[in-house]
Amino acid sequence: MKKDLVRLIDLMLATNQLIRQGSKHRSKVTSVSAIGLRTLLFISHKKRATMTDVAGHLGVRPPTATSMINHLVKEKLVRRAAGSADRRIVLLAVTPKGMQEAQKVLQRVSHKFNIMFGGLSAKDTGQFINTLEKIILNMELFG
Repeated sequence: MKKDLVRLIDLMLATNQLIRQGSKHRSKVTSVSAIGLRTLLFISHKKRATMTDVAGHLGVRPPTATSMINHLVKEKLVRRAAGSADRRIVLLAVTPKGMQEAQKVLQRVSHKFNIMFGGLSAKDTGQFINTLEKIILNMELFG
């Protein structure tokens, strides 16, 4: 098992290094941080997203989510609106500018992932996704 663990760590670090190197060779697509982009994508795909939803999705405390949302609002990428049934609930929506930013990043990331996963079958890709989901769940539960 120790040999497998060392190999796994090496592979994860090498993958991370290759992904980062690919990013350095291209001009910066957006000024939004990686967690900001995760937030934009989450809000854009979830109807009626709230601060609590964002905090839960990102695994951060609500004040941290509020701070991130404040930055995205300042950049005019996200807007807040009071809930119609309960005005204490703040609903979040991606602005047209936010959608453009998300689309730019998705195009770039899609290209990179097509290169990364180009040699894998659909079955292999599905198994990889399932494995990553299990790893994330384990990290959330026990990490």
